[in-house]
Amino acid sequence: MSTKQTELRVAVLGLGLIGGSIAKRLVTARSFANPISVHVWNHSSNPYETAHALGMYTLETLRELADLALDYIFVAVPITAVEGIFEQLGAVFASTSGRKPTVTDVASVKSGMAALAVKHNISEFYVGSHPLFGTESTGFDNSCVQMGDGKVWAVCRSNSASDELKEREAALGEFIEMHLAGKPIFCSALEHDKAIAISSNIPHIFAYELAGLISEQAVANDLAKQLNAGGSFHAATRVAQGNTALFEGMLQFNRREIVNVLQVVIKDLTELVENLSSKNKTCISKSVHHFIHRSNAFRKTKTEPEENYTRTMRTAGLNASAERSIGA
Repeated sequence: MSTKQTELRVAVLGLGLIGGSIAKRLVTARSFANPISVHVWNHSSNPYETAHALGMYTLETLRELADLALDYIFVAVPITAVEGIFEQLGAVFASTSGRKPTVTDVASVKSGMAALAVKHNISEFYVGSHPLFGTESTGFDNSCVQMGDGKVWAVCRSNSASDELKEREAALGEFIEMHLAGKPIFCSALEHDKAIAISSNIPHIFAYELAGLISEQAVANDLAKQLNAGGSFHAATRVAQGNTALFEGMLQFNRREIVNVLQVVIKDLTELVENLSSKNKTCISKSVHHFIHRSNAFRKTKTEPEENYTRTMRTAGLNASAERSIGA
């Protein structure tokens, strides 16, 4: 006979693609033995009717959070809107007594979010995280219960010596694994941002660059559209079909790490251009060979897409002892 456990109380702020998927997964995960109440807030009430039908409790204002005795708050708004939410959360919980809920956000840049948590006085109960899943689609209607199943979810360890904060970090990883079917990986905010610059930000930049080139050329030359109908171009530019506002936020908030990587990329491409411009066929051949085969270490080990984050971190030497799960 199953024993009913203490109810977990979770709020999800922002019902877009990621927030909606988290909320739907939590509603699906609950049971008699695993009771979870899911409270949601969105900047517009458009998704509320569907949310109600799925068994979620909707909030009109963030002030209501103070009376819910929450365990977790997931901030899933666009990265440019996170500060406004953190500011409100700081005000909401400034006057409350007792244990505060663990606040986490799903933004793709973590150092900047950690700084905002300090600025708005929620750092004592804030743990940054980043789920490594999503599509180029947006909105609650496109969110999906299984979207994050089996996917890597970064959980950021702070530099704080607080035992309570360390317990919150471990508990969040456990929650992600047990209730969101994710694979938590622990790292610092800086390690995360360095790795995400390589594994996500730079690929986005190249996707937009390629899409921009073909857009400009296609105006004068319709043949460009026909010749670029192949799979490689579409695979390389898929993410450029997504939400441009999200990408603008990535560029702004992780610009330091992006610039560091871009400088290396520019150096490598400049060298390639110079060698390809040579009249020496041997020089050209060696340059092309080196440019392609310097990626051998990466290409020899095939991984599933959700493992790319861990692999990128380790290849870059950013976190050789990254933990894949609690207690790993």
